[in-house]
Amino acid sequence: MLVTVRLNNFRNYDEYTINLGPGLNLVLGENGVGKTNLLEAIFFLLEGRSLKGADAQEMIRNGSDEGMVEGKVSGNVEGEGRVVIRKGEETRRKRFENIRAVAFVPDDVFLVKGNPEQRRRFIDDVIRGTKPAYLELLRDYSRVLRQRNHALKIAKKESWRASDVESWDILLVRQGMEIVKERREALRILSHSLEEVLREWGMGEVEIKYYSSFSSESEEENLRRIRRLREAEIRRGVSLSGPHRDEILFYLNGRNIRREGSQGEQKMFCLACKLAQTRIMEELTGKEVVLLLDDCFSELDSRNRMRLAESLKRRWQVLVTSTEEVKELGADRILKLTRRGDRDS
Repeated sequence: MLVTVRLNNFRNYDEYTINLGPGLNLVLGENGVGKTNLLEAIFFLLEGRSLKGADAQEMIRNGSDEGMVEGKVSGNVEGEGRVVIRKGEETRRKRFENIRAVAFVPDDVFLVKGNPEQRRRFIDDVIRGTKPAYLELLRDYSRVLRQRNHALKIAKKESWRASDVESWDILLVRQGMEIVKERREALRILSHSLEEVLREWGMGEVEIKYYSSFSSESEEENLRRIRRLREAEIRRGVSLSGPHRDEILFYLNGRNIRREGSQGEQKMFCLACKLAQTRIMEELTGKEVVLLLDDCFSELDSRNRMRLAESLKRRWQVLVTSTEEVKELGADRILKLTRRGDRDS
């Protein structure tokens, strides 16, 4: 359990310490006081990256050359961790070995409402949470994709260079097939976990459909596919086949949740995805997972608030931010943030 977090020159914080307890920790405060920044600091401490997708250097407080987040855990897991960001230098990190984090921010609703890239990013994040080596596979594939796209752009201007593209085909296919294989397996696991959450909420049955231009079985078939697209790829200067173009669709009770779901259903579905991700990470890694939820109760009706609150009460440690007290939550600890300080209740 995460018990203490200290921030120094991180985002809008100059010097700040927060003490956390088990169960539900509710962080209250007006918009702009730094609730989301606090969650980002904790996520950065436990996961080593920004929950907003920001570069580490962007998280240093304006006017400072160095930012830091450090924390202490106790209970089943004990130890201290720290991340230090210095301008123009690589981030230094002393990481926790047996505690992780999953976060929800309001923009995560675009997991359902947004473009395919956001759904691909989510499933890749689920895989990374249980298989750290998957990140290197994604990076390798991105490098090959960039090089192949560069070769396509050159071939568009100098047709005699078209053969240069072919040298990247086999790498694109082999690494792409690995990604597709990992995603299919992760979506199978996610589907089961998501089904459990939605069943608890009485929301019905879920189905996940994965559409990929790559087969996960036949290298030759994939090579033939991309070679058939060669002329079109050269005209457009981009690779038209591969896991970077995959689509994932979610269905709830036979309805495409993106097109036919209400705003409340879409938000609840995204929250269910995060709860499912948390369960998967715990079950497959054996590590404790802190759940960070930013403004998750807004726009939900009383029935959905109760559903979510009941699920959160079963969690070992949760941080929820809000601009107002959430009576359904029954928080174990309330921390009130102000522009001048904070206090527990």
